Amino acid sequence: MGPLHAPSRPSTAKRARRFDPRRVAFRRARYGPGILLLCAAGVLFAAVRRRPRRSSARAGDTPCTWLQAVVDEMSDGIAIMDAGGRIAVESRCLRVLAAGEPLARDRFGNRVTIDLRRPWGDRVLPDDSPIVRAMTHHQTTQASEFAVRRADGETVPVLVSAAPIHGADGTLAGAAMIVRDISARRAREQLREEWASLIVHDLQQPISAIVLRSDLILGSSDLSAHLRDAVWHIRSMALRLSSMVNDLNDSSQLETRRIRMKLARLELGAVAREVVDHVPDGAARTTLRLPIGRLLFVQGDADRLEQAMANLLSNALKYGAPGTEIVLELCERDDHAEVLVTNSGPGIPADELPRLFDRYMRSRTVRRDGPRGLGLGLYIAKGLVEAHGGRIWVDSEQNRTTFHFTIPLDAPAARVAQTPRIEAGATPQHPLNQSRA
Repeated sequence: MGPLHAPSRPSTAKRARRFDPRRVAFRRARYGPGILLLCAAGVLFAAVRRRPRRSSARAGDTPCTWLQAVVDEMSDGIAIMDAGGRIAVESRCLRVLAAGEPLARDRFGNRVTIDLRRPWGDRVLPDDSPIVRAMTHHQTTQASEFAVRRADGETVPVLVSAAPIHGADGTLAGAAMIVRDISARRAREQLREEWASLIVHDLQQPISAIVLRSDLILGSSDLSAHLRDAVWHIRSMALRLSSMVNDLNDSSQLETRRIRMKLARLELGAVAREVVDHVPDGAARTTLRLPIGRLLFVQGDADRLEQAMANLLSNALKYGAPGTEIVLELCERDDHAEVLVTNSGPGIPADELPRLFDRYMRSRTVRRDGPRGLGLGLYIAKGLVEAHGGRIWVDSEQNRTTFHFTIPLDAPAARVAQTPRIEAGATPQHPLNQSRA
């Protein structure tokens, strides 16, 4: 591609599509570790099925030593298992990530030297590592985020890809795994997100000034009805812009894992009542269902949990069929509190469900006919729920969509007198009441 000032540069729309996060993620997954994985598999087959044929090959050279020399020159960590599950090849870069002394042995008897962890810190058990699951479950892992704890105590973010290797006759011939150190890329992303956070902070100052001056003008008694409506419209648009800027700031903090949480023991039903009362049009259309005779206590940040719940409720109000009931339900599920938000209306296409919580993701139908937005509400809700140790998912079918998320209970749910539910049809909120949804 030529320089940006070249006459043949692509249009703004094309550049926007090129740098769309979903397309970037697809290219990384397709052309990054996946290509290396296929190359490693191809090299393995070439090495196993052929011995060096050149007369100049040194005496004692074997396919495995030749393959070891090849993978040692690669910049990513590579491990290859043979058909019996034994680690046949392990690259130099992978050994650099080792935790020192072997941690354990996997089911095939291999010594586990890599302290592989989930992004949130949980250690991956030897038999749950991607390469072992590729052998035992024929499971393919494509550019999934993990972390590796090295011998010096440093935690390194990595992308892991793994896949089973099948022979020409379809039998399992082994498995291969690629471990890519993404520390440098993560540092660049953090710089970018910090820069975006600074810009967002600077944007809030003029927006706050607009809202403040609008309030002062609206307090004047000598405004005509026409001017009052105009100032009211300016104020509402400024508040909407402020909400969008808040979303951008929250998404940047989530991306760089800098979001601050003030944890305390909370009763989740009280948080749900606050959400219903403060989300615009929430009380008028929402039925709140609480567990009868139970209180659900969690360790959480009240503002952030309210924000996550409000994002889901606002989403249901915006995209549900007009005038239909929205149900916000709390229940106890094993040792977790579960929150369900259900709306009636067009379901979400099945091919969009896996990407629904991605950053800037908006459904095709919403982009064409629905309300405007940045596509950050569900992404932020997911980040906030996961920051509380929970998980979030969605079920959708024709005329019904339910979002679920869980939060670990702080203690067994307390028994209380029966709590009545809030029925739809309560006093509606003023249309200009704002939330962070």
